[in-house]
Amino acid sequence: MEFFRIKKDIPFMRHALALNAVSLITFFAAIFFLWQNGLHLSIEFTGGTDTRHI
Repeated sequence: MEFFRIKKDIPFMRHALALNAVSLITFFAAIFFLWQNGLHLSIEFTGGTDTRHI
């Protein structure tokens, strides 16, 4: 017995061009903001060890 007919074809590739464009836009936006603002490194990545006492 079948209550709901499930469409088995899901046309993912119909939207491939638009989704690739969105992906490229967000990628270039991320590169731009990294270039503009730089990375703000926390204390773990700025050399948090002090070796002057040796």
